[in-house]
Amino acid sequence: MTEPSGRDLISEWRQLMETVISGAAGAAAAAGRSDIPREMVRASQRQLELMQQLVESERRRVDMLFGPAQAAFDLLADSGATLRKQAEAMESAGEALQDTAALMKQQAELLEKVIGLMRQPTDIARAAARGARGGKAGAGDSPAKDASAENHRVKRENRSTKPKTKTAKRATTSSRRRDTDGV
Repeated sequence: MTEPSGRDLISEWRQLMETVISGAAGAAAAAGRSDIPREMVRASQRQLELMQQLVESERRRVDMLFGPAQAAFDLLADSGATLRKQAEAMESAGEALQDTAALMKQQAELLEKVIGLMRQPTDIARAAARGARGGKAGAGDSPAKDASAENHRVKRENRSTKPKTKTAKRATTSSRRRDTDGV
């Protein structure tokens, strides 16, 4: 069973007092005294006013006491809804990042295939050029090994043509001048 609200209690009190006053008025009229009901009415009205003030005062106290807590709960409820929306947004962003990552992987694979396809003609031309020069390419040699071997050969040639001392450098330079002058 629910408790009656403050307004319901005041209504009940008013009805009860009106019943008491009307009964007292009837008894006073029978006794021949008409001033008793007026005094009772004034006293009852004053009691009713005091009861209304008391109920309003209690209501304000309850609001003051529990108002901040209610406001905090309202804010928490709003925060929960906001967090849920943020979680959904993060979830969508995560899915978008996964899609982007998958596309980037596909692009990387395509780029690797394109580079492999573009290297084939160069490798074929290099092998043909070696064959024309009389170079032997092994059956298991890869283009990377061929390029490495070529780099080593060029470095060896550069080392053998570099002079080791200043005197040797001058002699090499003067012999080169002679070679170019005589050509």
